Amino acid sequence: MTVRHPFERLLSAYRDRFFRDNNSLREKYKAKKFYNKYGKKIIAKYRDPTKPQQDPKYKSAPTFVEFVDYLLDTEPLLYDEHWLPYYLHCLPCHLNYTMVAKTETLTFDNEQIILELNQRGLNIHNNRTKLLAKLHTSTVNLPSTLYFEELGKERVKALYDKYEIDFKMFDYSIEPYLSYAANTLGVGNKIKSFN
Repeated sequence: MTVRHPFERLLSAYRDRFFRDNNSLREKYKAKKFYNKYGKKIIAKYRDPTKPQQDPKYKSAPTFVEFVDYLLDTEPLLYDEHWLPYYLHCLPCHLNYTMVAKTETLTFDNEQIILELNQRGLNIHNNRTKLLAKLHTSTVNLPSTLYFEELGKERVKALYDKYEIDFKMFDYSIEPYLSYAANTLGVGNKIKSFN
């Protein structure tokens, strides 16, 4: 089983599902599908119609704040598989995983897994896993801080509560994400300081 920091996984799913990486038909279809399935409803419920959205990319996609508000108001069992907590999606408590790899340490974890499998008599080579590790570690477009600073402390804490079991089960911390929002009161795209 391979896991990722719950907030990074959530942010990655948000960016990947609601925005196009390029102009391919696949990317256009994916963004349109998630707009129709989730985006329209999220925008209708959480966007203030009296405040026009300045950034055109949010015309057909929720802002990260709107997406998080949707998650906070939704029962996790109703989440899409891309943002469903691991403990509900992969059932790690019900299956006997012998190893858990983390995307943050994927190269090292893969080497350990291959070593273990080779000790058990399998002849596994490391070339493919190094490529996979490289792919998993090079998917960041913008720093998480740009997204999480808009949430404010209360939203970050509430989001942590939704994913708390994943945080504890896989030994992840709410920091540094809470500190990104430490001096803000999340109010969407307009940040108020309370220093």
